[in-house]
Amino acid sequence: MRKSTIIKDLQDMLANELTNVKYIDKDWGQLGMEQPPVGWPCILIDIEDVDIHPLTDGNEQHKATVVLTVANKRTNSSSAHAPRTAKEKSMETIDLTDDIHRLVQNYAAEGAEYTPLREQSFFKLNDLPGAEVYAMRYVTKYNICNNGSEEANPE
Repeated sequence: MRKSTIIKDLQDMLANELTNVKYIDKDWGQLGMEQPPVGWPCILIDIEDVDIHPLTDGNEQHKATVVLTVANKRTNSSSAHAPRTAKEKSMETIDLTDDIHRLVQNYAAEGAEYTPLREQSFFKLNDLPGAEVYAMRYVTKYNICNNGSEEANPE
C-alpha cells in the first residue's frame, strides 16, 4: 500500500462531504508561503510520521500519523460585545473541526488496506497571522508483508 492512498481517500471523502470547504489538498507547505495559494477555509492532509515495527519473516507493521491542518481567514470578532452574527461567523473554523472529526474518526475507505483512523491529538497553531489554524492528528495501521502484499488487520 502506498501512503498516498490514505491522503487521497481522505481528500475524496472530505470533498464529497464538506462542500463549503474551498480547498482540500496534500500539505506541501502552502500555509508557510507569504500569500498561501489556497481557498478559505482549507484542509491540508499529510503523513507526519510512520513508526515501523518488524514482524516475523521480514514483515512490518506500520503505524502512520495522519495530520489534517484546518485553516480559515479571521474576518469577524468573537468578542463578548460583538453582534451575535459576528460571533457565530467567528466560530466557523472550530466548528468545522468538529464536522471533520465526525467524518474522520473511525474512517477507512471501502476495501482499505489500513485500519480505521483514530484521533490522537488536536491543537491550535498560531503561526499564520490573520488566520485561525488547527492541527488534527489521527493514527492508522497497516502491514507490509515480505511478498509485497498488505493487509488491514495488523493487530
